[in-house]
Amino acid sequence: MKNDVCILDVDYICGKISKACGALSKIRHCVHLETLKTIYYALVHSYLRYGIVTWGSASETVLKPLNMLLNRIVRIITFAPFTIDTKPIFDFLQIQDLQQLFSFETGNFTFRLKNNLLPINNLVHHFARNPAQHNYNLRNRDNRLLVTPLCLLSSFKKVALYQRN
Repeated sequence: MKNDVCILDVDYICGKISKACGALSKIRHCVHLETLKTIYYALVHSYLRYGIVTWGSASETVLKPLNMLLNRIVRIITFAPFTIDTKPIFDFLQIQDLQQLFSFETGNFTFRLKNNLLPINNLVHHFARNPAQHNYNLRNRDNRLLVTPLCLLSSFKKVALYQRN
């Protein structure tokens, strides 16, 4: 079920970003680089950030069209040929690629969850600390990761919070 939801989310975002791709390719001859970056943040980055914590861990196959569109956009912004690697372009523009954005937003969500900074305070009850699997006093013993609790009932496995990748 989660993969179906992820595919629908990614397809919707791809549609929005492909429209932005067309708009950027038409306007890039008339404006400066900073203006193009501002348009990117308004039309593309906002769609990428929204809900990336839920769909960003989808399979590489599901995310591939989105990565291709994002690579196309940074090439359009910089007038780069479509045969070169985009990693230096992302670095030059100081724009995060999809994996970096997912890592940042997941870390931000985890920090806000751990420090009760989320607007919904009871969301922390859907996560549990990873139990210690030994009694050794190691460096990260008390800093266990937050995990979704294991759900044994098949009816609850369809709920998005309890999905495993």
